[in-house]
Amino acid sequence: MGRGSRGIVRQGGELRVQVGVPQPSRPIDTGELFVQFHADELDGLAFPHQGFMLRGRAAAGLEALGSAVDYQQVFAEGSLVETRRRITGVVGATLALTAGSDAPLESQFRLGGLGRLSGLQQDERIGQHAALLRAMIYQRVSKLWPVYGGLSLEYGNTFHSRSDVSFDDAIPSGALFLGAETPLGPLLPGLGFRRGRARQLLPDARTGDRRAKAGHSAAVRSTTRTMARERPNRDRG
Repeated sequence: MGRGSRGIVRQGGELRVQVGVPQPSRPIDTGELFVQFHADELDGLAFPHQGFMLRGRAAAGLEALGSAVDYQQVFAEGSLVETRRRITGVVGATLALTAGSDAPLESQFRLGGLGRLSGLQQDERIGQHAALLRAMIYQRVSKLWPVYGGLSLEYGNTFHSRSDVSFDDAIPSGALFLGAETPLGPLLPGLGFRRGRARQLLPDARTGDRRAKAGHSAAVRSTTRTMARERPNRDRG
């Protein structure tokens, strides 16, 4: 039903500002101890119809392992999927916290992009903490091809201090999309929107780990080399 693992992550590279006030690039160096758990009972990757997903991660950045500063973070998210009369509904939540609100930029959490505040650019919001509620509905619209039309609604934000974490400052966002399963992964062109703003979503593969521990923002690009050592626990039935 689920799988746990623990290990060490070493990561290096550089940060470069792409949007905003020009700044010199700077090197990054991250060293972490982590433990994580992942349970995935969804019946599909891109457009599941039944099941649930749970994921949690706790990490400690340590100067002794090469991190710029010591910090501790926890991350948890979950999704529940159910189908009734050909219409599939998805509800989910994400919560991410940094114990002392002191993680370096490259280790902070990020939001933005389809299903993660769709009206924003990819990873546009970054902060020491993050909270997100989301709901999605979609339906297959073609009998010949795996093409789906749907609507996504999200409500959340990132925050720089724990005292700021509140849905009072959350950003309502959403998207209308038309998605297709392809051999290269799902394509999801659509229109993202938030209050007073709309933008086109480019086709994007909904794969990969948005990081339990999210890194740089869309305004900052990181090129990294990563070495990881994990010791998986036995599957939990």
